Amino acid sequence: MVGFVSALAVETDAGSGLACDSAEVRSGAVMSADAELWNGRFAMLGLVALAFTAHRRPAHQRLD
Repeated sequence: MVGFVSALAVETDAGSGLACDSAEVRSGAVMSADAELWNGRFAMLGLVALAFTAHRRPAHQRLD
């Protein structure tokens, strides 16, 4: 929450809004907008894999 409020304060102070801050404007030579999209997709796949692993492997296994 603090990070969100401070980001809004910086945007207000700079005079630019969040709408004009797009990925195409910010993208540099290393990370393009397309690379950012793929990074997000792979991150979501990682979260799904983590949830699946946690579901398949309970934390407390019974020892018989």
